[in-house]
Amino acid sequence: MNKKEFVKAVSSESGLPLSDAARAVEAMIQVICYAISKGQKVVLSGFGTFLTREYPARKGYNPRTGGVLGVEPRRVAKFRSGTRLKAAADKKR
Repeated sequence: MNKKEFVKAVSSESGLPLSDAARAVEAMIQVICYAISKGQKVVLSGFGTFLTREYPARKGYNPRTGGVLGVEPRRVAKFRSGTRLKAAADKKR
């Protein structure tokens, strides 16, 4: 399912017009991105948790030359699925 199909499904499930559903989905994505950029967790009970993970600086190796490289610290977005999402994924077809 892509974003367009997702918006259509939200529209039909909620009874909202397609344009309102599209704005709601876009707003949800914006809020999650903003919270993640500030280092905050977004917890949607039963669905899952969006969070960030910090990776410290470390030494890396170039496999071609065998030389040592410095890998800079970074922060990445993570998602941990909740109980309802895990149960939905585990259903037999």
